Amino acid sequence: MPSARVDAMSVRISLPPQEEPASSPRRDEGSPGNCMQPPHRAATRRSCRRKLGCAQRIRPRRQRAPAPALLRRVAFRFPVLAAPFSNVRRSGGNRSVRGEDVEICDVAGADLDAAIALLATQLAEHDVALERDVLARAVGALVRNREFGRVLVARAGGRVVGVAALSFLWTLEHGGASAWLDELYVAPAARGAGVGRRLTEAALATARAAGCIALDLELEPGHEIAEGLYERMGFRRHARRRMVRPLDDTFLCAADPIAWSRDHRPFATLDHLSLGVSDLARARAFYDAALAPLGLVPHETVPGETAYGPPGPPSASGFALYVGFEDPAAKRPVQPSAGFHVALRAPTRDAVRRFHAAGLAHGGADLGAPGLRPRYHAHYYGAFLADPDGHHVEAVCHAPE
Repeated sequence: MPSARVDAMSVRISLPPQEEPASSPRRDEGSPGNCMQPPHRAATRRSCRRKLGCAQRIRPRRQRAPAPALLRRVAFRFPVLAAPFSNVRRSGGNRSVRGEDVEICDVAGADLDAAIALLATQLAEHDVALERDVLARAVGALVRNREFGRVLVARAGGRVVGVAALSFLWTLEHGGASAWLDELYVAPAARGAGVGRRLTEAALATARAAGCIALDLELEPGHEIAEGLYERMGFRRHARRRMVRPLDDTFLCAADPIAWSRDHRPFATLDHLSLGVSDLARARAFYDAALAPLGLVPHETVPGETAYGPPGPPSASGFALYVGFEDPAAKRPVQPSAGFHVALRAPTRDAVRRFHAAGLAHGGADLGAPGLRPRYHAHYYGAFLADPDGHHVEAVCHAPE
């Protein structure tokens, strides 16, 4: 994040962690207040009643539900003791959000504006001066260029209640690919329902699926509760300061991130691929269903052809799979080429399984069930289909389970 702060603590974890994290790496959910009542000793009460001559029965005090912050502490340290209060809700504005109702997914469609609004609030709360249009373009570029990272949202009750921005890096300190949890923010009305924990778990899973070795995040001083939770889940402290220097005066101005991503790639990449099909409607039914688990959606570009790519506006720098014939006059009988197949990367092994099942249900033929192919490498998990025209299509995940 473009910030000149130098007092933040760096925290990182080696993947895969197993325990549950806290919510935002920048904001804890508050420290417990003075919620304990002074003890009332039974002996003292009996002595007072005798002195006052009270013969009446004194009704027992009504048990109070523990304060939410205290309950969270008890739940983490002593889950059995916290169980009787597991259904107690906070009295704040999060009554409408329950952890079991939260859905975590990649940002798409109308959710993008809501995610940008939450990120703008996050930056403003931390005194980071970033123009809204610059933030919107940067987030849009991250969504369209999945090799750079991901933007995840938490949805509950039909609205976005949390967002996490994850960037992919290559670091010598880790010996390869790593991920940086750039921002994580939960709307105030949704805090206390486990939204931040769910977002962080999704970020960890996304980093694993991308082949990352570790996940780094930034934790500001003074958030002892969040710090403790991250330590319990396996993050390690790095006693160092973060510094940043803008490289030129246009660091925070209206530079085009799409042009940057296109013009500054240090390696050659595949730009797009086209498959001819004999019946576009039939092919659409197959590819719409099979590619959805891989995060690819259809984009209408020209008549007679459909492009599949990440959600959002078509990118000038992202990969696209075209299906159909751009020029109707060039349409001819389709014959798959021997030895040719398209392999698309899946974020998880579950996505590979869902790709295979959806393709079979929409006219595809089985060329290889989901499973490990150790002859390629130990974690190569793929599934193989033939589309309705016979083109060989594969989904593969390289990350361990």
